[in-house]
Amino acid sequence: MLTGLLKRRVPQILGLYLGAAWVIVEFISFLTERYLLSPALTDFVLVSLLTMLPTVALIAWFHGTPGKDTWAPTEKVLIPINIIIAAGVLFALFGGEELGATTTTVTATDEQGATVTRVVPKPQYRESIALFSFSNDGRTLNWLRYGIPIALSRDLQQNPYIAAWSPLDGYEQNRLLDLQRAGYGDALDVPVPLMRNIASKNNLAYMLTGNFSSGLRGGLRLEAFLYRTDSGAAPKRFDIFGADPGDVVDRLSSEIRRYLDIYSGGDTLGTDLPVAEHFSTSNAAIERYVDAVVLSAIENDSLGAIDVLGEVAEIDPSFAAAAVHRAVLAANNGQTEAAREALALATQHNYRLLPDETFLVKALTYYTRGDVAKMLSVYEMHAELYPGDIHALSRLAYSYIYHANDIDRALATFQQIYELDNSLDWVVSQIASLQRVQGDEEAAIATLNTYSRRRPDDYSPLLSLGRIHLGNGDLSAARSYTERAVLLATGRVDPLLQMARIELREGNYDQAKSRIAEARAIVAAPRQESAVIAAEIEYFAQRGMLEELGQRLDELYRSDQAFRGAVNLLMTTVSDHAAHYYAADMGDVYFERLEANAAKLEPPLNELIHVGYLGYYLEQGDVAAAEKTAALVVELVDRFGRDDLAYLNNLASARIYQLKGDTAAAIESAQRSLDAFASSVHSIETAAHQVLI
Repeated sequence: MLTGLLKRRVPQILGLYLGAAWVIVEFISFLTERYLLSPALTDFVLVSLLTMLPTVALIAWFHGTPGKDTWAPTEKVLIPINIIIAAGVLFALFGGEELGATTTTVTATDEQGATVTRVVPKPQYRESIALFSFSNDGRTLNWLRYGIPIALSRDLQQNPYIAAWSPLDGYEQNRLLDLQRAGYGDALDVPVPLMRNIASKNNLAYMLTGNFSSGLRGGLRLEAFLYRTDSGAAPKRFDIFGADPGDVVDRLSSEIRRYLDIYSGGDTLGTDLPVAEHFSTSNAAIERYVDAVVLSAIENDSLGAIDVLGEVAEIDPSFAAAAVHRAVLAANNGQTEAAREALALATQHNYRLLPDETFLVKALTYYTRGDVAKMLSVYEMHAELYPGDIHALSRLAYSYIYHANDIDRALATFQQIYELDNSLDWVVSQIASLQRVQGDEEAAIATLNTYSRRRPDDYSPLLSLGRIHLGNGDLSAARSYTERAVLLATGRVDPLLQMARIELREGNYDQAKSRIAEARAIVAAPRQESAVIAAEIEYFAQRGMLEELGQRLDELYRSDQAFRGAVNLLMTTVSDHAAHYYAADMGDVYFERLEANAAKLEPPLNELIHVGYLGYYLEQGDVAAAEKTAALVVELVDRFGRDDLAYLNNLASARIYQLKGDTAAAIESAQRSLDAFASSVHSIETAAHQVLI
């Protein structure tokens, strides 16, 4: 047999074929990396070549000997069968795979009207990873428990094929809610099951944690563990030693990208700069930056964080990421000059910014100038150039709501996010809420029911369905959906508080009080505490218990200061509860708090106080002051692009006409206000301005 094979040169031909196949696969692998083609293409070629081995062996057997040969009947039967089987295998393995480019070219128009073109990864080729805190096996460098994931997140995200997420990333505290509810409000020593739960909720494929210690002879030793979110398999372990924190983060980042087989992007996409070049060359500056992040995200001290970030700018003025963070916190707290100063530094050193930050800096710059239209144009360009970036799309959607009152485009943008990831409960809630604003309640209910059937373990669609029926007065249906949400939700106060509202509507005061007490017993985060206090305010207002109402208004004001910036504190905590202040005979306190928060704001944001003044003067019956202030509110709504608040102008006019005794004009203005209100996002208790808590 062996002699026959050698005589027919079968081993030689198979060897040549396998050698050629190896060369082809290596060449395709090179092309895949060089031209950013689908990694499945290499596998496709490899499987194609391997599945055709029987045909090569047949041809070698029948035609390997020297001389002229004819096609044997066996070949005519077996070769087509091999081709059919090979095609079937390829279709089964790669039928759903895209074998072309991993990138797409997109074009957008910037705020100046110029055309901008970018090459960006297709969403299906991006990997995602959740980064949690590291534990310290030594006694020093405690700041690295947070510092490693913060720096690693930025280092990984230089490559557009990676989406990194950390509880301390971003400029809002929502990411910490799950940790706070579970009793890990400091985001340290998080157990693996909780990490997996959070990573899964955020649809992240991997999660990483680890530990570190100082080396005996200097340097830093780091041990990291990379888990697959959807697998119970043992994690991939990385053992890294480096000269300093920046060095170990650079090494770990490279190891993670290599393990996940992440494209480098070559010269086309992204960069791979050391931490010292894209973050800061100063470890002292990075340490203080981490301190500021902890202050704002964990200790709820955004004003203290702004001051610390000012120190960071003095240590390293080129620390652009710190400048962006300071600008966002300053803008949220009405410190316009501090925001402008930080934005100027970030713009000067924008070569150190990630793409997302570059757009954010431009948008905030226009916002602090009062140019809302150009701010919106920047967000639109960001979303157009990065159509797979959920963060960019959500920022645009909220801008459509609050700066353009464009419900149609906001809804379309949230639906675009849903197409990218249909597992995000908050997106489903947004879509249903906006469908209700459009008056299409049937579509809203269908959206929530569809999601609920697909994710029967998620309480959020049930809660939203209960809220819809509560708004419609169908208390039986509202109770049914909300009770189911209570059973599914653990450590969540919002289902309990919604049950309390249902009990209030039915006049079951003892049951309402009991539900609120249940919610208070599980409070673990400032947002939860404020939500419970707001429910108590509603309860005491309805019962006419004015002394208790006043006490809760004081508590809410103190509680909200823990997580709301001065702007939100003025517009939400104070102004939204104006009627309750008056009911509790605390009109003077209301006015004092308006002035106290306005004093913290710098131009032009300090003018937002006129919205609060308007309510105060109308309540006091001061027609002259109300008319003067109403004109300022009209100008304010126009300047800040807050068309969603346009209904306030007609509402104020209705009250002024009423005070003047002109009933017909009051009714006409009230109707216009109702029409404007019905088409704004404020017409419902929308998920667009709430967080599932």
